Amino acid sequence: MDQGKILVTEDEESLRFVLKKALENEGYWVQTTANGNTARQLLTETHFDVSLMDIKLPDADGLALLKEIKEAGIDTAMILMTAQNTMRNAIGAMKNGAFDYITKPFDLDEVLVLVKRAIDSRKLSRDFRELKEEVKNVLSPASISSVRAPTCKRSTRPSGRWSILTPRF
Repeated sequence: MDQGKILVTEDEESLRFVLKKALENEGYWVQTTANGNTARQLLTETHFDVSLMDIKLPDADGLALLKEIKEAGIDTAMILMTAQNTMRNAIGAMKNGAFDYITKPFDLDEVLVLVKRAIDSRKLSRDFRELKEEVKNVLSPASISSVRAPTCKRSTRPSGRWSILTPRF
């Protein structure tokens, strides 16, 4: 079963291979690339749920590419990877809209949990947007005007106190 579509952008071939195999073993559909220009093109043309992208690519700066992707309105959870664990990189990644940031070397299980969390988060966001739209459609003026609101009847208890208002149709 296809758990989601993942793009891995990593210039190190061995790491690309390991990530691809691990993600495919979890049921994800995975596409890989070694450079930023191809990643930009793939993200623009194909819907991916998650993108794992190295910050240092031979032809692009991952932080600049992240910012470009987010400004273009591409709805993909971006997880940035780097061997340089600096606060500047982490802040830049999160400020530009990354879902998360991970440093190399990393535990493969940690990456798998992070990808699953990104997929789950996207699903919840998508479900919320759909539910919000559904409620908006149900509560639109056109749909409300066709519904007849119930009227209420007041009644008193033998003690003389008001009881709960009961709807009358």
